[in-house]
Amino acid sequence: MTDLPRICPPFDASTHHAIDRWMEKVDASGNAYLEQTVEPIPPEEIAAAEAAKRRAERDAAMPEALNILSRHRNQRDYGITTTLTEEQAAAWAAYLQGLRDYPETGEFPSAPT
Repeated sequence: MTDLPRICPPFDASTHHAIDRWMEKVDASGNAYLEQTVEPIPPEEIAAAEAAKRRAERDAAMPEALNILSRHRNQRDYGITTTLTEEQAAAWAAYLQGLRDYPETGEFPSAPT
C-alpha cells in the first residue's frame, strides 16, 4: 500500500458515484497523489431512485387521509355527528385517489384545507 495522499475529485452525487479504484497522478508541482475514480450512475438507476423517492413521499402522506376518511365513515355509520361535511369528505377522498395515482400522474396532489 502506498503512502500517497488520496483525493476524491468533486462530483454531483445525484448523477455520479466514487468507486474503489484509484489512479496515480501528478499535480502541477510534481507531487504524486492518488485520485479516486468517479463514474456516472446509469440512467436507469437514477430513474429508479427518483421513483422510489416519489413513492416514499406518497406513502408518507397516505395515512393522514386514510385516518380522516375512516373516522368520517365510522361516525356516519354509527350515527355520530361527523367532523367533516360530505363535501369535505369528498375532497379528502379525491386527495387520497390523487395520492394513489401518483407518481404515474406526475403531479403530487394538494391536501384539502
